[in-house]
Amino acid sequence: MNDEEVGQYSRAKIGLQPLEDLCLDLIRYFCAETLEPGAGTRSTAYALSLNQLGAGAGLEYANRVLCLVKAIRVERAVPFQFLHAGCCSVSADELATIAVIRAARHGQSKALKQAVQNVSIGQHGTRIAYSALIVAEAQKAIERAGRAGLHTTTRVLYPLSPTVH
Repeated sequence: MNDEEVGQYSRAKIGLQPLEDLCLDLIRYFCAETLEPGAGTRSTAYALSLNQLGAGAGLEYANRVLCLVKAIRVERAVPFQFLHAGCCSVSADELATIAVIRAARHGQSKALKQAVQNVSIGQHGTRIAYSALIVAEAQKAIERAGRAGLHTTTRVLYPLSPTVH
């Protein structure tokens, strides 16, 4: 039985962009916090994001990913399967969450609806969709700032409002 048959996929084969890769680790750290409150995984998530993106954007990006994780907890009917941060495999639930963010990022409303249904397991998923939109908008803002040669600061992220075409 290969990894795909048991619901795990190779992280290298998925082709994650750097911000998606960071997002996956943040999701994992924030999910781990629910299993072991006080274990410091939330602090580790923030430290990772701050280290990779700087103080302004790192804090804001981590907050947006945390909102997505909380939305999944609220709207998902069954437990969310996640792996340890840095693991070379990706669970089916994690992959579905990345698909939600990708669809939001590219403004693909039909794909977003389907991806949200895959994550929420038949629940409405409004919070998940909105949270994915704000994560996607942050990713776009951070990349725009990087291409413009700007240091990613909070000012890069705040003016945005999520939109889907």
